[in-house]
Amino acid sequence: MLFKSVISIVSFKFQRFHINMKHFFKIKTLLILVTVTNCLQGQDTVDISNESPTILNIHRNNSTVIQAVNVTEGTKYILCQVHSQIWNVSLSVIPEISYGSSLTGRDVGMLAVLPSDQPLWYMYLTTNSSEEIRILLQLTFLTQYDPLPGGCNEEFSLRNDPNIHLAVATTKTTVSFSWAGLVNKPDCDKGPVGLDYDLYVTYMEADIFTEEQYFEVLRHVLTAASVRDYSRKVYSVSNSEAQKSQIHVSSYPKRGVIYSIVARYLNSAGQKTTFASYVPTVSYGCNLQDDHSCGEKDVAAIIFTTVGGFVGLFLCYYGHRFFKTEIFVFGFLMFGVLFYQIFALKTNVETPGLVVLAAIFGLLGGSILLGVWWNWGFPIINVLCIGLLTGYIFSSILFYTPFGNLTYWNGAFNYGGTFASGCLLVPVLLLCFTRLLNIVSCGLIGGYLFVLMFDQYMSSGMANIVLNSIRHGTDTDYRNVLVTGPFTEAEKGLTAAWVLVCVTGVAFQLYTQRKRAPFPPCPRKQRASRGDLRALLRGRGEHPSRRGNSENERLIRGENRVQYGTNNGSSSAADSEQEVNTQGAI
Repeated sequence: MLFKSVISIVSFKFQRFHINMKHFFKIKTLLILVTVTNCLQGQDTVDISNESPTILNIHRNNSTVIQAVNVTEGTKYILCQVHSQIWNVSLSVIPEISYGSSLTGRDVGMLAVLPSDQPLWYMYLTTNSSEEIRILLQLTFLTQYDPLPGGCNEEFSLRNDPNIHLAVATTKTTVSFSWAGLVNKPDCDKGPVGLDYDLYVTYMEADIFTEEQYFEVLRHVLTAASVRDYSRKVYSVSNSEAQKSQIHVSSYPKRGVIYSIVARYLNSAGQKTTFASYVPTVSYGCNLQDDHSCGEKDVAAIIFTTVGGFVGLFLCYYGHRFFKTEIFVFGFLMFGVLFYQIFALKTNVETPGLVVLAAIFGLLGGSILLGVWWNWGFPIINVLCIGLLTGYIFSSILFYTPFGNLTYWNGAFNYGGTFASGCLLVPVLLLCFTRLLNIVSCGLIGGYLFVLMFDQYMSSGMANIVLNSIRHGTDTDYRNVLVTGPFTEAEKGLTAAWVLVCVTGVAFQLYTQRKRAPFPPCPRKQRASRGDLRALLRGRGEHPSRRGNSENERLIRGENRVQYGTNNGSSSAADSEQEVNTQGAI
């Protein structure tokens, strides 16, 4: 009120005595400096220069004044950004917090003009936390040639809003921002020509929620140059009427990720490109203030993936040899994934109920496939189903890469048709080589089940390969979501382990099965042939019990030349003679 009164008095004097306008602004600037100096008394003041990240300890219920020093010539705007891992802070361009001039949050930034006739520049930082907190603070000086982040804001409270706003859900996160402007082109009706925006993501290591890691990773993405060098670019957009300043990306709960947006401006001459970064925003997909929200493990998931890991290792090295066990496991997986998506689309059952229903129908599906083999014994039918599941994994891997972020897949028909074609590609190419397809499927899917066991303990992102496809199948709006899956050191190590286990498993099974029959005989026909042989022996008056045990077993089995589980050419002369006698008796 005192400041407004002084300004009113000066204005009145100006009108009465016709003081020159230039002298009036000098008086007004002097009064502002005096007022700011009075406000600074009793507060902590921090001097910050351009692009110098500083970690500060902010006392509870205290206010800190940020002062820009060593301001370079040609600076028109100053971007101030403050980051706190857990607690909210308030940043304001005036000492009092008010709507339109301040912002509260964990990752906040303010963009303020630097008047040419004002030698000092201040911002005010406050916190209502009940304890002392640590923050990361940085100033960035912008010239008239740089893009102005959020300079064409028409949605949020600030006039110039350089912040990234997140709406985090279980499966997807909406990244919203304001179009940038230019200092020398204040008109935002049509948007500045030549401005483009790049979205970058930076993932933190899994299961580490410390403040040290938070500051260490964040300080690498505070400027446009560091973001482009350190982060991974996932999408680009231009400010046109056909596009919105919103980007939907996939969510990964309990995993720290930093979202950064860099505005690019190519001048009209096309000779120079300048960059400016918005204030990066961090999301963990959980509440760090709750100790059990982020660090707690799902016991049921651990048990399920541990059992699945050992089953996968068994499939990888011995799946083809134990063919009936393999059929049941693959049937369980295929029908489980299929009916999970069906029930998720057609019912309102929660996730735990969907998992139980998927397990029940998975057991039923595995039993059906095993029954088909037991009664008819056509390998091509079962291997076709196994190949389709392998194709599903192949398509999931393909759409988990940047290939899956093409705008062409936003159409439901485009995505569904291409994904189904990928599922059919594997069995179509390898179905003529039935045994090879079966062994490759055991190695690929068995190896994936094996690494999922470690993925659960390490909280890495390997499970997201299949989860991304399941989300596409259960959420009709998910086709517009960008896949930004993490690929840090943990994912790289597990990917290498997956490849190693898959290759060694396939090689081991091909070597051990090279002299064996491609597939075992049909169990029902094998049992029927044993009954016929017993009846035949009884008709000749020779009860099987009168012969030797080894000879009796060979007769009951049928004594084929190429028998599943025995080597070719290993029959002795006596076995050949006995086979001739048996065939003559038949």
